[in-house]
Amino acid sequence: LEEGLRGATSEKNHWPPLLPPEIVGDAADNEASPVVAAADAPARFCKVCQLTKAFRVHHCSTCERCIYKMDHHCMFINNCVGARNQKMYIQFLVFVLTFAGSIFLGLVFWLTMLGLGLGSGKNSQTCSEPWQKVLGVVLVLEAFLAARFVRGLLEEQHLALTESRTLVERMQSAPVVEKSLRDGLFEVMGGPPSWRWLSLRPLKSVKSCS
Repeated sequence: LEEGLRGATSEKNHWPPLLPPEIVGDAADNEASPVVAAADAPARFCKVCQLTKAFRVHHCSTCERCIYKMDHHCMFINNCVGARNQKMYIQFLVFVLTFAGSIFLGLVFWLTMLGLGLGSGKNSQTCSEPWQKVLGVVLVLEAFLAARFVRGLLEEQHLALTESRTLVERMQSAPVVEKSLRDGLFEVMGGPPSWRWLSLRPLKSVKSCS
């Protein structure tokens, strides 16, 4: 994570970056809006990509390209988390958390059964050797730590959705635009809850910015 953020947070230009004219126009009536403050910011230029970076575009030193709404470079998916795959990244975290939680609960139940002496009859398939019990305890700890780690990543995404800013933007002290978790999820997942939330495809409304 640190390596992926190094290139994005070492820029000489600080927040706010350049805003598209249509966004500035929508917020022109509100002088206190951070959007209006960002409208006067100079355009940022990426020396690596040799391109002008628009609003909320950041360069990833690992991917060696500019990413729209870059959150961070994730070593688990070997890619940047940005506008096009934030939905799939959240799906990935939810699936892993569910899987790790299921393993944790299953192993706890199994060890509890062994401790109570249940399921150890003549025809039982339950293993009760000492080394197997030790292995079960180790696996419980691993499942718990994995679930706790993934939960922390989901909490980061929760913060990004409710503050309307990515991890990179938070490190650059970007202004907070608060919104409800419901609105944030609707924006990232493509609308109200439906089968599309389970679809492993990027949103059609998000265009490639890299």
